[in-house]
Amino acid sequence: MRKLLTTLLLPLASVTLVYLLAEFVFFPFLLDRLPPNLYNFMPRELRVLGQTSKADLLPAPGYLAIAGDSYAQGKGDWFIANGYDRNSRFQATHLLHDALGVDCLTFGRSGASSWDGLGLEPLQIYNRLNRLGLKLPQPGAMLLYFYEGNDVYDNKRFLYDHLDSEHRERPQTPEQYRDFLETLVRKYASGAPREPGDGLLFGNMILRLLRDSVYYPLTRNIVDPDPLRAPGQINRIVLDSGIVPVPDKLQGPPVSISPDMLDSSTIMFQQAALSIRDHFPKTRMIIVYVPSPLSCYSWEGDKVSEEREKNPVSRQDIMLFSQALAGSIREFAAKNGFGFVDTRPELREEAAHTLLHGPRDWDHFNRAGYEAFTKAIIDAAGPQLRAATEK
Repeated sequence: MRKLLTTLLLPLASVTLVYLLAEFVFFPFLLDRLPPNLYNFMPRELRVLGQTSKADLLPAPGYLAIAGDSYAQGKGDWFIANGYDRNSRFQATHLLHDALGVDCLTFGRSGASSWDGLGLEPLQIYNRLNRLGLKLPQPGAMLLYFYEGNDVYDNKRFLYDHLDSEHRERPQTPEQYRDFLETLVRKYASGAPREPGDGLLFGNMILRLLRDSVYYPLTRNIVDPDPLRAPGQINRIVLDSGIVPVPDKLQGPPVSISPDMLDSSTIMFQQAALSIRDHFPKTRMIIVYVPSPLSCYSWEGDKVSEEREKNPVSRQDIMLFSQALAGSIREFAAKNGFGFVDTRPELREEAAHTLLHGPRDWDHFNRAGYEAFTKAIIDAAGPQLRAATEK
């Protein structure tokens, strides 16, 4: 038994010693010398360095940053068609990088509300990299995405997850929301590791390499993570080439949300935008309004099927609510010195000719959608972006 234990413990001790030396002695000195694609296998804050919309590991001073949810992250059929390959080109950052000739970096996080997408995530990434000695400069310009399809609902969810019942049920002033947000910034965006194992960078890299290189390819041959959605009974898009049936239950603006919750969610977005501007005072901030799929197209008939609505919704109500919501965001931007880009007109013009979403992911743009979306940003804010990033 003693010989068996010795036989087992000796290689285990050797492997443990090698790992500890690699993790705590050698890896910290190699951190800024690794190929960029290896950062895609590290904790979330370091994955930004693996993005392919910049020339070097760290973006050059004056770079363009993007903050928001999964639209900022780049989800959609373009990414799916590329095999979910983070080293490929699949979203607006790549197109902006080409068009403007500047490094682009996205802080986007799928499923984020305004507070974690615009406020907590960019600051946590910035502070985490700098604490590790990877000196990330502040951006020259930052695009703050507001997505009408679920940001209001995500803000509502964030309130219920992080505020106690007394504060959720009693209206809060903008100042109270801002104080609470800054409390969260100090707690969750200091640059410290968010999860207990996130400080083990070498270990994370090895485990994620095995997961992405072995586990995901095997399981995705069995289960399609983004299956094709069949056309529904209600939603039919009018293109200049004809009528195209598309899935029902598509995302639209929050037409039936209560006025109080709409006000609270809008104030949350506003305070997140003001917070990130105060933390990055030299960065030019531009708010980008991202329409939902139901707001992009012309529809056959008077009713459409919306994701959260039990019954079909008036097509006119969708357009009127979208216009009112965009108008409130535009008014806030003008009063507080933010740039503002409403991408709806250009997207609607392109959506008269081709589908900008799907055929698998109908919540996000496909390649044609990202191209039209990026063109709308450059047409509206190109001079501002070039002036802010030419440093």
